[in-house]
Amino acid sequence: MNARLRCCLKRWKLVLFIAFSACELAFAVHRYPQLLGLRQDIKEYRKLKREAALGKLPPVGPLSFSEESSAAWDFKADPAFGLSRWSGGRWSAPGFTKPIDLAQEFLRRHSQELLMVDAASLQLRREYSEAGVRVVELEQLVGGVPVLGSYVRLSIDESINLINLESKLYVGGTHDISPVLPLLKASEHALVAVKEHAAHAGGDSSSYTVNGIMSLGEYVIVAEGGGLVNMYRFVVPMLAPLSGYLELLVNANSGSIDSIKNIATIPSQ
Repeated sequence: MNARLRCCLKRWKLVLFIAFSACELAFAVHRYPQLLGLRQDIKEYRKLKREAALGKLPPVGPLSFSEESSAAWDFKADPAFGLSRWSGGRWSAPGFTKPIDLAQEFLRRHSQELLMVDAASLQLRREYSEAGVRVVELEQLVGGVPVLGSYVRLSIDESINLINLESKLYVGGTHDISPVLPLLKASEHALVAVKEHAAHAGGDSSSYTVNGIMSLGEYVIVAEGGGLVNMYRFVVPMLAPLSGYLELLVNANSGSIDSIKNIATIPSQ
């Protein structure tokens, strides 16, 4: 009888403990609703970790990055376009008084872990002010050649805190950067396309020359279909009565015109 009574008491103690714990949890969630968000963040973090390990996403930031920050960071990624963004947190390092220096220090510490690229493969493109913060923008290099459309933008506030990081980078394998066609040959293909476009639009097509077009060309790499393609990029000013510029991408292997479009101003890259 005593043994049965002790067994019943143990069961009731367990039931009371579970009920009391549930009440404590309900009260905590009611008092501190962010606990639910924290739980969801942890679940999302673990999910992103698993997907990153499978190559579906850029890697989720390491704990060292979070521990250095004074606030939690919200991470978003769009692997289809190679995009990632960190926002909502704040990161700083002692001894840095210029945005560009803080940005370079952050990338030196964390570009490999967060962006899957080495800091040495990023070069400064420009620095500008936007919405009260200083933005440091860099572009990606593969074998010393810029990847067209790539960027890392770090937003730094007046107190020299990093408050936002967004990137569009190629994180694939190795790539042969050697062009098949020389710049002169690519310029000949571009010249034909420019003259046809100018004539069709009612502009002057007779003033364009191969040497003039060639002086406007640069060798770039374009990310297409999950890989990289070697290109020559030309930004050609339109002659009166036309205005603006004509941007052409010429495949550096085949010489074909990959794209041609009108732009109002010369873009930053």
